[in-house]
Amino acid sequence: MYFQDDWKVRPNLTLNLGLREIIYVSCPDGYEKYNNISDFIPSLYVASQAPTVMANGRLVPGTGNPLNGIITPTSRGGLTGLDRALETPRYGNLGPRFGFAYSPGADQKTVVRGGYGIFYHWDNDNQQSLSVNPPFSKSASIFDTSLDNPSGGTGASFPAGLNSEDPYYLYPQVQQWSLTVARELPTHTVLSVGYVGNHAGHLDQSFNINQPQPNLPVANGTNLSTVVPFLGYGSIAEDDRNSSAEYNGLQVDARHHFAQGFSFEVAYTWSKDRCWQVGQDTWTQQDEPGLCSVDQPQNFMVNYVYQLPFYKNQAGAAGKLLGGWQVSGITAQASGYPFTISEQGDRSGTGNAGRPNWVGPLGIQPKNVSNYFSTAAFALQPLGEFGNEGAYILRGLRTRLLEF
Repeated sequence: MYFQDDWKVRPNLTLNLGLREIIYVSCPDGYEKYNNISDFIPSLYVASQAPTVMANGRLVPGTGNPLNGIITPTSRGGLTGLDRALETPRYGNLGPRFGFAYSPGADQKTVVRGGYGIFYHWDNDNQQSLSVNPPFSKSASIFDTSLDNPSGGTGASFPAGLNSEDPYYLYPQVQQWSLTVARELPTHTVLSVGYVGNHAGHLDQSFNINQPQPNLPVANGTNLSTVVPFLGYGSIAEDDRNSSAEYNGLQVDARHHFAQGFSFEVAYTWSKDRCWQVGQDTWTQQDEPGLCSVDQPQNFMVNYVYQLPFYKNQAGAAGKLLGGWQVSGITAQASGYPFTISEQGDRSGTGNAGRPNWVGPLGIQPKNVSNYFSTAAFALQPLGEFGNEGAYILRGLRTRLLEF
């Protein structure tokens, strides 16, 4: 449901006003026809109902509750407000819109434009991930068997991996705003300078909520399944809406409209793109600050089209063959993308490859591809600990593009 209107307040001032309400019911997944989906809810997990886990990671048969903390459309564990898709209908997602265009002065060659709006998105959840959870998906491991008698070996049960979604999550929201001043210059050229920003909240991210805290015994070889927070389960991929991002940018553009066989555009952007997302510790660092992986502080681009004057008005075979040709091209240069140094192996004892310690100057050498940064700036952290390196502290080589 939406309302939108353009209001011409004065000949040189136009307002654009609007309001939209978006209602999400079982979005984007919908219902599963036979209710064969399940979700893991951490608050419903009961430690005393966990199965016994042996030192080798196997489960002792017949112990524990195999559906500990799991809900289904027909058994929702006392949770209220959920539909058959195990989600919460969301109403009142209001998205106001406001924009204006103002042309001061008598020559009508300057235009100031601005706007603000709130937008929503149902994101990319996939309900198929919930259909492979217990009790609708089962697997067995058999050891010391043969192809002519596959069931004749020794059976063993291991902790099952799960997919989980927060049934009460909010939907991603993006606030966007901009302010631009454009001026018509001589020789068919328009120069515009603008500020563009946005803030996105409730963004989707997936992480393992069954990751233990840094653990020296695991780093030294103890089976991970014996120390996880939710005993009896393996990795639990939680799909949550607790990430956010922010962009602020200065955008300058000069555009020469096609005249006398020539047109060009020069554009420059100076910006910063920051993210708050899960870090090394999936329990205490679900909103670790840092640059976004797509951050490019500077971006410069030139494109042009030139119509060759030769034979363009000449009739006959020469005009058709040699006339009407044009030269065009694009030249672009941009900052490199940020990246994070990671280590091999599981030194932290959490089941994941982590980050090392940052101990010295990065020593960036932009023109030295084989030794772009100083490896002495990093050192392996002690076993059973996270490294202190932050997210995306290094930036890759700048990119260049030339097309003719």
